[in-house]
Amino acid sequence: MALKDFFNSLFGKAKENTRELMDKAEKTLDQLEDKGEALVEKTKDWAEDKFEDLKTASEEAIDKTREFAGNVTHKAGEMVEKMGEKLEDIGDRISGEHDKADEKTSTSMADHQTEAAPPPSDESSSKPTENA
Repeated sequence: MALKDFFNSLFGKAKENTRELMDKAEKTLDQLEDKGEALVEKTKDWAEDKFEDLKTASEEAIDKTREFAGNVTHKAGEMVEKMGEKLEDIGDRISGEHDKADEKTSTSMADHQTEAAPPPSDESSSKPTENA
């Protein structure tokens, strides 16, 4: 009998210890679940805040980019306009110089033609007569 009491006492204590450990483990699990839920909520709030911050920052960057692109487009338009004016001036100068060159060429050719042509001669005075 003493042996039976020994085993009952031994297993009874083990059974009781196991129950106590199970209760402690269950309480710890409940605490971890609560802390986990709180951590998930904090993480969710943090992520939402960061998302809003990024959204605001990206909207500002987009606005700045649009403004910059508008300025660049405006300045490029001004540069194209100035280049067009310069090209017109250059074209006018070239055209004027071309006209002057044509005029000089025409004058030079007319002078050359008058210099190259022999003066009109009287045929009767310069030719010896055949009867003589």
